[in-house]
Amino acid sequence: MTGSHGRRNARYGALLTALLALVALVLAAVLTGGASAAKLKTIEKSLLTAAGTPAKPYVSAASGAAKTWSLSIRSPSGNTYTIARAATGVLTFSCTVPSGSNRGGCPSNGRWG
Repeated sequence: MTGSHGRRNARYGALLTALLALVALVLAAVLTGGASAAKLKTIEKSLLTAAGTPAKPYVSAASGAAKTWSLSIRSPSGNTYTIARAATGVLTFSCTVPSGSNRGGCPSNGRWG
């Protein structure tokens, strides 16, 4: 896909993957006391842990326990969307863009939520 529709679809795919992975991460963290990309994959088989061909959004990192955790999803464009929970319960939604890449759905302030 090209143009703004392609960037928008890539972002939505990454965000949907993030939401699905987030549910799996919370289950892994609460039920097993820890989370990793591999654990998420055992809970939700549809999650990818590598881009594949053609490239699709995938879980690039996952870690944490019941109260603190971090989840990162890499989009086909190379942008990484991260959701993190601090011990205080505060959630942060950040994103990074590889040098020279299109920002796509990642705002210039690096916060998507």
